[in-house]
Amino acid sequence: MAIRRKALQPFSFSGDGPQMPLGSIAAVPMYDIMHDEANYSNANSFDGTRFMLNGSKPGKITDVNETFLLWGTVLRRAAGIIKMAIVHVITNYDVRLEDPDARKTWMSESFTLPYASTKVVFRKRV
Repeated sequence: MAIRRKALQPFSFSGDGPQMPLGSIAAVPMYDIMHDEANYSNANSFDGTRFMLNGSKPGKITDVNETFLLWGTVLRRAAGIIKMAIVHVITNYDVRLEDPDARKTWMSESFTLPYASTKVVFRKRV
């Protein structure tokens, strides 16, 4: 998985890094960053609490730095709202695909997106 960034103006990386002309695209290797032991202890092991809040220190899901680029600054405030919406859905609804056998996603370069025709059915629990 990679996060793509397009140069809106010419950009030079520090040191002897590459030059990015206007319009060029860079792909940041998020998998490699997220599995680097220098960034995360036991990086290749599942840890369900890794990104949770730690007292008053924010959890990684709202951090924005060179080791966690996934969310971006726009979602810093929205992360709590997104979490509440997910909890509401999984607590109150049964969720399934309308056609479990239909093609669901397509890939382009470094990302995967759902087809616009993919339909998800929500049934309120009683």
